[in-house]
Amino acid sequence: MNDLENVSKVFEIFNGEYSNTLLSSFQDGRVASIIDEDSLKEVIRKKCEENNLTFQNMPPRAWCDFKINGTPFNLKEGTGKTADNFSSKKGLVYAIVGKEIKDGASHKVALDTIVLENYNDESDYGIIFFNKLTKQFKVSSLKNIDKDILVPNGSNLPFQIKLGKLDDTLNHTSENQNIELLKKYLQSIKKHNIDFSLLEDKINSEEIDETKE
Repeated sequence: MNDLENVSKVFEIFNGEYSNTLLSSFQDGRVASIIDEDSLKEVIRKKCEENNLTFQNMPPRAWCDFKINGTPFNLKEGTGKTADNFSSKKGLVYAIVGKEIKDGASHKVALDTIVLENYNDESDYGIIFFNKLTKQFKVSSLKNIDKDILVPNGSNLPFQIKLGKLDDTLNHTSENQNIELLKKYLQSIKKHNIDFSLLEDKINSEEIDETKE
């Protein structure tokens, strides 16, 4: 299965599932998330094994939290009341063009890779969100997420996501989801001293091509 198919499978298994796993009582959400991560990963790992999916944990501060059947996933936990940071430019690049840039690569490297490579229709980057209030998992991915819940933010690149707005439908993609993702990234990156002109040209040219079709 490719990434899009894997995300669909994970959605079928996890979306809307409840978990009563014991969570941290720390008031600081960032500290609580770190403590809870191992507990939630264990729940996900066991569920994957029950459904014949391969779960691969990743080292701390890697570009994804784990892989399921080889597809990278980001694990988020929160109340869903605020927009959460999506900080993996490596994940964004992989979802769009199917290429892995080096860990710690600059935003210039990310932009150059996106501009120079062709879009990949089978690559994706999954998101599993655990809502602490509802005790439910929600599943989506960069190729499936509703563009209207993506929030550009100059302090947290590539962008933020209103994870509390995730619903029980997987596919919210626009006609060209790649352009929508890149638009949000571009809006965030324009506040930094980085040459974004090539990416802006790529987006503009593709939008013009779409209107001609």
